[in-house]
Amino acid sequence: MALTNAEAQSDLIEQQLRQQQQYAQQRAPTFEETIQSMPLTESEREWLREHPTALTDPVSQRRLEVAYADSQRDNLVRGSPRYRAALTSMKSTGPPARSSSKTPTTNRPV
Repeated sequence: MALTNAEAQSDLIEQQLRQQQQYAQQRAPTFEETIQSMPLTESEREWLREHPTALTDPVSQRRLEVAYADSQRDNLVRGSPRYRAALTSMKSTGPPARSSSKTPTTNRPV
């Protein structure tokens, strides 16, 4: 039995919806989705939005973990100005920013 035009369109729409749902399940979460899924205070989420490399850069991630551990050892209250300052200070301990000037290279044998 042949499908009617309406049935064919309905099947196509259902197939497209399934594909969209599969894509949504397969894609990587956005930065915002990531921080929303973490057990953070809103102040901590705000800080991460201001300093996204703290999550996207592996070295900065490690520094953030250490700064957090230090803040807990020092009994700093999460979200307090001193706590935010402690997290922010970890950013200033990183390597110097890369220079935008490029060093010329030559193609001679070594």
